[in-house]
Amino acid sequence: MIVGIFAACSPPADKPESSTIESSGSSEEVSEAESAAADDLKATVEVWTWEPQENQQEIIDDFNEVYPDIKIEFTTVASADMPMKIQTALASDSDLPDVVWCEISNRGKIMALECWEDLTQAPYNLDRSKMLDYQIPLSETPSGKLAGIEVSTPVAGLAYKRDLAKKYLGTDDPEELASMIKTWDDMLEAGKEVLEKSNGEVKLFTHISQPFDIMVGQNQEPFVVDNKLNLKASLGDAFNMAITMQKAGIVDNIEGDTPAGDAAIAGENHIFFGCPTWAPTWRYKVKDPNGSGNWGLMIPPEGGYMNGGTVVAIPAKAEDKEAGFAYVNWCYYTIEGAVSNRDHLDYMSAYKPVYEDEEFYSVVDDFFGGQDVLKTYAQTIIPNTTVPRKVHQYDMEVQEAIKIAEDTIADSNGDITVDQILADITDEVRNKVPELEAE
Repeated sequence: MIVGIFAACSPPADKPESSTIESSGSSEEVSEAESAAADDLKATVEVWTWEPQENQQEIIDDFNEVYPDIKIEFTTVASADMPMKIQTALASDSDLPDVVWCEISNRGKIMALECWEDLTQAPYNLDRSKMLDYQIPLSETPSGKLAGIEVSTPVAGLAYKRDLAKKYLGTDDPEELASMIKTWDDMLEAGKEVLEKSNGEVKLFTHISQPFDIMVGQNQEPFVVDNKLNLKASLGDAFNMAITMQKAGIVDNIEGDTPAGDAAIAGENHIFFGCPTWAPTWRYKVKDPNGSGNWGLMIPPEGGYMNGGTVVAIPAKAEDKEAGFAYVNWCYYTIEGAVSNRDHLDYMSAYKPVYEDEEFYSVVDDFFGGQDVLKTYAQTIIPNTTVPRKVHQYDMEVQEAIKIAEDTIADSNGDITVDQILADITDEVRNKVPELEAE
């Protein structure tokens, strides 16, 4: 039910054959101390995740070259079921796994359980200064423990159709487009121009949720402050622009993750699409297999934003915490792990040091018109991404109400006020969480 920045970001099980990349960068040599530590660790690490193990097997194989005696076993738990499964285990004093995957839509509830190891403390001693700044609020518990490491940093840009951008906006160059569309007011005016030139046939986005979710992702204001809803500050401006765009007719009313939404990706009537780091390979090459050469990637107006994301955390009650940390640390917080994730899955790390090498993330992609896609993320979008709001235990309830509000705006063609929308969200959320106060 939850889309946009709140959607689960796990890719499909099968990587598209059309994804061919040229990548560069070097792995660090494994130190003697690390090799000695690896020799001492012998364990079976249980991982709770919805991800099929075969998707990660090449990463696990690389990990096992360093830690040959740590066996990794995935246990399937649906993302939506994860909070309750953990709560049940805690309440019944049952065993918890060594590693848990925490997807963004319910991460606030999971982190609020405060049953996690603080990875910055002994014996882990993870250096938080080496984590991308915008990732930290998405990886902390309410008490401030740094409990998780991101699987693939979920920063996002804007994908676009090159032929339509060239025809209606005068250029298909990502830097020129970004220079033309620096603000959401610029995007509004561009949409009006496209609508007029195309006689109403071409719109900027398939659904108002796409630009709205970007704007919400760029806002640092929390949804809840001191047990009180904070909707006007966190959502008001984005809803105002969303309603204006819908009234202007520059966005369509085609839901994502539907047959119509998939057809729109391969169609010829929409220019812009939200594009997290995993989407070029796992979404657009899959949904538009004949679109090679016609896609581009640019920074959104007013900067990058968060879209989805999954962190891996270690329960305080885990049986093999040291081995679990060795696994998640190597995979997601070392140069070697970043190389493995980059080369096998096109994933980008939350580990800052990899960005010191300007060529580490460099993927010349013919599907995206010969653009260096990963370098665009690494050098243009990531440095210009706002540090997001911290995850909160009631994020899911607010997110579900936002989804209803987005559909209401689309279905009414914008014939609704911001105050009405915020009042509806307040009622929807407080029906589920009555202890929250209205503004």
